[in-house]
Amino acid sequence: MCDQLPQAVVSIGASLYLKQKTQSVWNEMVEQICRIKDSKSSLNDIQKVVYVSYNHLPMHLKNCLLYCSIFPAGHLLLPERLIQLWIAEGFIEKQGSSQPEEIAYSYLMELICWGFLQVMDLDELGGVASCRIPIVVHELALSSSQKEESGAACHGVKLA
Repeated sequence: MCDQLPQAVVSIGASLYLKQKTQSVWNEMVEQICRIKDSKSSLNDIQKVVYVSYNHLPMHLKNCLLYCSIFPAGHLLLPERLIQLWIAEGFIEKQGSSQPEEIAYSYLMELICWGFLQVMDLDELGGVASCRIPIVVHELALSSSQKEESGAACHGVKLA
């Protein structure tokens, strides 16, 4: 469990960093952590803290993250493949003149900034060559996907 603690810290830190820097926002985050920590849930304490950050994700990022739960925990994800899958699933909405691949890549980078995906390798230009979903996030995404009956995970589909 201790190896999952950094994930909780990264998730909360990213949530706070990406929010307004006001005392009320920080107090709200503390209250949410306390509420969920005291809740009767099947999630362990680390997952509960990560869940607070997950709840702050915009829906388009939640959909992309939940989709990642169809891959086995620790599986290396190749951005090009993941982006094409997100587009095929209809998770990428048109935004002005931007190409779907550009939008999907920005979603990938946002999930990395939020700490829900970890960069494993960089390409020669410094771009993301591979990433993975941390185990604690994978467990949370799988659980949330099954509860919300979203994505292929609710139907028992697994990709390798």
